[in-house]
Amino acid sequence: VSTQSTGTKTWKKGRLRPSLENLGNTCFLNCVTQALSSVDSFYAWIQDILLAQHRESEAQRAETTPRSEVEISEELRKSAPMISALHEVLTTLQLPTDGTQSTSLNKVHRAMNEHGWDTLFTQEDAYEAFQVLITSIEREAHMLLKSDTNLQLTAPVQGKFLISLECTECRTESSKKIEPFDNITLHLSRKQNVSLMNLSFNSLRDMLHTYFSPETLSDVECEACSEKLGITTACDFKKQVKIAKAPKCLCIQINRTEYENGSMTKNNQHVSFP
Repeated sequence: VSTQSTGTKTWKKGRLRPSLENLGNTCFLNCVTQALSSVDSFYAWIQDILLAQHRESEAQRAETTPRSEVEISEELRKSAPMISALHEVLTTLQLPTDGTQSTSLNKVHRAMNEHGWDTLFTQEDAYEAFQVLITSIEREAHMLLKSDTNLQLTAPVQGKFLISLECTECRTESSKKIEPFDNITLHLSRKQNVSLMNLSFNSLRDMLHTYFSPETLSDVECEACSEKLGITTACDFKKQVKIAKAPKCLCIQINRTEYENGSMTKNNQHVSFP
């Protein structure tokens, strides 16, 4: 869910994006990469990192032995294999085709291996692929751009939660804290919101409403009540989660795994969304 327009390109009727080849158990990574290629803020983030690194290389080249553009590019591929490989793939995926062109994530997989993620044939889900990409890019960006304090290294998928605790008796807020997040994990309801022709549905709107609804925590010591009554007092507290800073692109994970009687099952309910 992008909070910024992605309409920077005009697609003619019948024109499609290039496809990604399945190199084995890579359908989840392909899916995530195709989705990210449609998010302008993500592509711009990768480009900003590369431009900042290029400026640093130019500055270093002026102070030391001159290096060619080819040498600088090769140095980047060695020092930031994930950023370099992903930028190349995303650029290719921006190009409209007639539907017959394809590319692969070979270089991205090699970059994963260099970061210690041996996931070519063991990758389990899209969420895992998403986390591997974001973690690897941020790791490389911080290593490349230590001296560039003006660049925003935070990924466009990252936002901040405001989490507060309030005593239901005295209405005193015992704590407020800010926590970063790069996705919101939602759970399917066992009781379906809509039933149509014996098919089960969950509404994304209702799932988000449930996620951000206040939660009651029982038997929590309240310092304000204890001080007022002169005795240690346990009360119910209301825990509230709000978005303090929205990401440019909100990523939502829907957890379909359920455990019942010690067995793991997959919830296949349909999710309706705007």
